[in-house]
Amino acid sequence: MVPAGLNADAAHAAGETLGGATAVAGQLPSDLSAELLHSAHAAFDSGVLVTATFSAVLLAVLSVFTYRMLRSAPAELEKAEH
Repeated sequence: MVPAGLNADAAHAAGETLGGATAVAGQLPSDLSAELLHSAHAAFDSGVLVTATFSAVLLAVLSVFTYRMLRSAPAELEKAEH
């Protein structure tokens, strides 16, 4: 959440990236800067958590799929040889 009182350009830059929020925070008074940085870090952490969770679930699903495919591979090779 971007603190009230920022102009449109600063609010847009702060809302787009963590780097943008850090750059804007450097131009604000300390209380608004701390609020903006806390909000930006929380949003970043939330995004990383969602991405990591999705990646872990995808990895687990693909691992099970690969295990099942490789487990049945020797039987299929034997059938093809005969």
